Amino acid sequence: MKTSQFGLLDAIGNTPLVELVNLNPNPAVKVLVKVEGVFSAEVGADFVRCVLSRGNSADPMELYRAFMGREPDLSALLVRAGLTAA
Repeated sequence: MKTSQFGLLDAIGNTPLVELVNLNPNPAVKVLVKVEGVFSAEVGADFVRCVLSRGNSADPMELYRAFMGREPDLSALLVRAGLTAA
């Protein structure tokens, strides 16, 4: 039987793993999740394809919609800035 030369990080990639401490009451068990979000290679490639590669050839709102798949929503920004309640 041929053994793999790859380890766990090769299988899941190099994006960070975060421990969810309060999810499992058993201290002998660690629950780890893979964090990608806006820093994943896939999201970066989509941003390049939908926004950066288009340059100034289209309306910025059109590029935003193409990348995000939705209209902009300022509510999170207003909450973060303390201008409205959560």
